[in-house]
Amino acid sequence: MDRHAGNILVANDDSKLVPIDHGLCLPEILDDPYFEWLHWPQAAVPFSDLEAEYVAKLDAFHDAELLRSELPSLRESAIRLLILCTVFLQRAVLAGLCLADIGDMMTRNFGRLDDGVSVLEALCKKAGEAVAELESDGSYSGDELKECQFVMDCKGEATEEVLDIPLLLRSKKKRALDPLQEEDEGEGREDVEELNLEKGGGMMMKKSASFSAGELNHEGISFKGMSEEQWRLFLEKFEQVLPEAFEARKIVGLSQRLGSSCSF
Repeated sequence: MDRHAGNILVANDDSKLVPIDHGLCLPEILDDPYFEWLHWPQAAVPFSDLEAEYVAKLDAFHDAELLRSELPSLRESAIRLLILCTVFLQRAVLAGLCLADIGDMMTRNFGRLDDGVSVLEALCKKAGEAVAELESDGSYSGDELKECQFVMDCKGEATEEVLDIPLLLRSKKKRALDPLQEEDEGEGREDVEELNLEKGGGMMMKKSASFSAGELNHEGISFKGMSEEQWRLFLEKFEQVLPEAFEARKIVGLSQRLGSSCSF
């Protein structure tokens, strides 16, 4: 018996022993992964030409169709996350990042970004904002406009567990606040932090004044509420924000490696 929560067992016959594929871990939400190899020296070694070629040949959309046909019980949110992470991996390798760089961008660090979200989560938010801007100026119109909302639950809450991203979406006709601007304390205490992408208003953040970055427990990001057109547009914008992030990461990675090579 294997207790790893990410295992998926698939048997083609009646064998008594079923191999477990530890590489086939398809969560339904994008949250904070744990990579045991993140700080291994080997992870900082650049990909070989053969490895880079293998990654480039990955076809996430073909794999997604196989999963839909062979594992119909697998939810669409998990399949979309597979596509997102495959695109992220391929573009990162193409940009010249090593495995340690990629893992670090996927891992949360409470001292690095707003409220400790990972670089990958922040890029998803940025792509969502770009999609919302398209909707606000009328250049995109979906079959059904819904409110796009990121819901960050505070630690211990059992209700809103994920950052739900049904993108582009109906305006509540409120004036949006600056992303770093907190609401007046007179609005009352909030149990969760909400980031709303609003039509014509950019992003609004509602944050409890009693929360600190270290106290928040972000459960992750879900793509389950998005239509096919919204998902397609989100991926398009996501790819557009990657190059700048990868260039910034290469500079950070280079400075770290240069610093670690110095003897004092």
